[in-house]
Amino acid sequence: MLDTNLTIRCPWCNKSSTLGAWDTVTFGKCYTREMKRAFRSLTKEGTWLKNSNKYFMCPDCNRWLKASQLILVTDDNALKKFGGEPVIISAFSGNKRVDTDESGDIPVGSLSNSQKDNTKSEDN
Repeated sequence: MLDTNLTIRCPWCNKSSTLGAWDTVTFGKCYTREMKRAFRSLTKEGTWLKNSNKYFMCPDCNRWLKASQLILVTDDNALKKFGGEPVIISAFSGNKRVDTDESGDIPVGSLSNSQKDNTKSEDN
C-alpha cells in the first residue's frame, strides 16, 4: 500500500497534490452507490495499472485522468514504476483550440475548402 502523503503531479496543470487529496476529491464525485463501490483508492498498487480503468480528478484543475497517467513525485526507485503513461492531448484543449491564433480565431490556412465556403456564406 502507498502512503497518502505521497505527492502526485497532474500532467495537465503540472500542480502537485497529495495522494490523499486526489482520493478525497475523486470519491467526493462518486454520487451513486454503484460509483462508490467501484471506487478504488490510489493507495492500492493495482489501481495504477494501465488496464485498471480507474479515473481520478485533479484537486487543482478538476480534470479527469486515468490512474496510470498520474505522475508520482518521488526519489524512491521502487515507486517510480507507478503511473507516468503519457497524456495524449487532442485538437481541443479546454475551451480554446490548440491551433488558434491569439484572438481565438482559426487561421484561414488551416480551414478546408468546404469550411472556407461556409465562412464566406456566413459573412454575406
